[in-house]
Amino acid sequence: MSILEDFIVINPNGIYCKYGDFYLDPQQPVQTAVVSHAHADHAVSGNKDVYCTRPTREFMYLRYHRSAAQVFNIVDYNKSFIIKDITLTFIPAGHMLGSAMILMEYEGASYLYTGDYKIQEDSTCEPIEWVKADVLITETTFADPNVIHPDPVEEIKKLNGIKSNILLGAYGLGKSQRLLKMINEYAPQKKCLYIIK
Repeated sequence: MSILEDFIVINPNGIYCKYGDFYLDPQQPVQTAVVSHAHADHAVSGNKDVYCTRPTREFMYLRYHRSAAQVFNIVDYNKSFIIKDITLTFIPAGHMLGSAMILMEYEGASYLYTGDYKIQEDSTCEPIEWVKADVLITETTFADPNVIHPDPVEEIKKLNGIKSNILLGAYGLGKSQRLLKMINEYAPQKKCLYIIK
């Protein structure tokens, strides 16, 4: 096995795998896109062939309609598929409904692109699954080990002691559903008004 330093490169269209001639979460429309999840910073419209999970396809179609992609290739979690000589597998990422880490195997080496992922429990999406790989390609928004987020359940429970109206801002896709579910479960006397802009 040999790990290829140029297996993944970054160019103006995004993260490119030249050995498979595809992009991971491209930033511009491309011929072949492998999309980890439906947030707009990972799933752009206008790609020709898109490989993704079914929920990701549904969200992309709702957002972009006919321009979402020319062809969607829907792949279930833990089912391998091949693009050129690369074997790919979607692994649940726990970030939002349909989110996937992308395991790529080529010439005996494995490369894992995480996209966004979450290790906290979240009943609005599939839980993260752990997989070993020779190379980890991950996002690093909160890679600093000194960044520790408070327990989300305890934060929601604090709403029970607030008597006035509360405004919570969140992404309209994924985060809002998680907040609503947690408020219904841990602060059920609060009434939610959900506004998407």
